Amino acid sequence: MVALDEYLGKLVSSLSRARVLADIESAKIAQTYAENNLLKHFSIPRMRIVDVELTIPVAVCDLLIEDKRKIRFIDKRKVADLTYSVILRSLNLKSLPDNLLKDFELGMHKQIDVLISQINDENYEQLILNYIFDISKFIKRLIDSTFTKDSLKSIDSEFIESNIVAKLKEALTNEIKFYTEGKELVDLNVIAETDKLKEKNINNLLIIKMKVSEESMTWERIDDGQGNVINKLMPE
Repeated sequence: MVALDEYLGKLVSSLSRARVLADIESAKIAQTYAENNLLKHFSIPRMRIVDVELTIPVAVCDLLIEDKRKIRFIDKRKVADLTYSVILRSLNLKSLPDNLLKDFELGMHKQIDVLISQINDENYEQLILNYIFDISKFIKRLIDSTFTKDSLKSIDSEFIESNIVAKLKEALTNEIKFYTEGKELVDLNVIAETDKLKEKNINNLLIIKMKVSEESMTWERIDDGQGNVINKLMPE
């Protein structure tokens, strides 16, 4: 059993390696021609893969289908309120210190705008972590301004900070609601071994027809117009 995408990817990768081996052999032949007084006047043979058509029989043995989720609208005010409430409750405060309030609000609303404008059902976990990371920059300053110097000696400020981060992550993650938009195929595993395929009914086999075309790449030296030469990989 193998994942279908990995199986097809390996086939295409093998064709690429075949082209590499062919080019290495062509280089050896070119060297031989260059060293021979007669052959050096002949054109050097070089095999090239133009189109390869593959007919691949497989049997589907396992597939995973899940609900296709989409994120509902996220309320900016709700995110801000959750951020405030988690921090205030964790530090047992009624409000933020005046000397930090303006900077905190500016930083928080800026990051909320980024979060809401970029978030989707695939990247929401990472964007929430990014948001919390930026908010956490203020937490250390809040802790220092909340407790006296003597109190700071007896408390574990790193534990308090990590506790706030964990609670904030949980609160924001729970706030995100999804709705289902049909189904999607997440994973597909197939049987590709010949001996196992022989045991299957031919009517149950999936026949994949795939055409692979070669598009070579070459390094080009390009002048950027400012006297700099740039090496760029370009289609041949």
